[in-house]
Amino acid sequence: MDVVQDVLTSLDLNHDQRASEVCEVLHSVMKAIVTLGFSSKKQPTSLETKSKDLLDARKFLLDYSRQVKLAEGIIISQKDQDDQDISSVAEDHAESIDSNGVSMDTVLPPHITIAKDVMERCIHLLSMSSPRLRLKVLHILKLCVHVMCEFKDHLFPIVHRCWPVLQQRLNDEDPFIIPQAFKLLCTMGEVCTDFLKKRASKTVIPKIAAYLTKQAQTSAKAGPNYTQSLNSKLQLAYLQGLGPLCVSLDLDESDVDMVSEACLPYLSYQQPPKLQEACCSVFQCLINKDPDVIWFTLCERFCPYIYQPLHRDLMPVKLCGMGQPENEYTHNIVKLLKD
Repeated sequence: MDVVQDVLTSLDLNHDQRASEVCEVLHSVMKAIVTLGFSSKKQPTSLETKSKDLLDARKFLLDYSRQVKLAEGIIISQKDQDDQDISSVAEDHAESIDSNGVSMDTVLPPHITIAKDVMERCIHLLSMSSPRLRLKVLHILKLCVHVMCEFKDHLFPIVHRCWPVLQQRLNDEDPFIIPQAFKLLCTMGEVCTDFLKKRASKTVIPKIAAYLTKQAQTSAKAGPNYTQSLNSKLQLAYLQGLGPLCVSLDLDESDVDMVSEACLPYLSYQQPPKLQEACCSVFQCLINKDPDVIWFTLCERFCPYIYQPLHRDLMPVKLCGMGQPENEYTHNIVKLLKD
């Protein structure tokens, strides 16, 4: 941990000259923490464990003393017992505070402290001029969020400070940056749901929906080499992340409608197979979230079934997709409705 602090200090002192090299080191550190399987759940530190053992020992001795007095016929009044319990609680509280006035219950595990310090440094680096550096920082932040996901009290303030600059990266002039920024947003969305819901609904979802709608016409007419283009990779990143993002943020029905309408063109067999597959994953997530709305949306485009009313006095069920010949959407819609 001291080595990591030295690296962070070096970054603070030479962030213009050595930011790239330091970020390589920090990325390796965070990747190692994730790879080694450090639990993000709070683990007691040695200081907390030692304090708990001491408190348990004192409680045992107090209980033992009380039992001995009772066995010898010494009557302990309720008032004395209450005073003793209050004194014990006060001592417990006093011992739970260290010399710096910090509660030992809030002492963070070393790997969480490292992730927190790294995130705070990396926020400032997201605005650096080097696209390669910005890309590396986005990777680091994603790893940090994974590590700190159970320590929300410490993570939320950092995400709050990170949001303005993350918005800039979601609209970055470099097309390589946007997919990674969106992946970071999806990772944050799994943890910071309340904070990101309104912001994503207002600024992110409409932009993504507009882009997917516009680009669907291009990808439907493109040849096999289109999958290697930056636009195709951005479409794929959006489609792969939109479904889980809608579910984790619990977006409103209006946002779900916007997403489903933007994704519908990608159910066409004219789209590249990877985009079709990613689009199906979006609808599978939306089906789990709001099955009735998505069922109606799909059946309006193509409905393979004829629904008879339950009683002859009821009006027949009519959907726009009923009785239509098979079209470019048939295969994927039937697959989704069966699932």
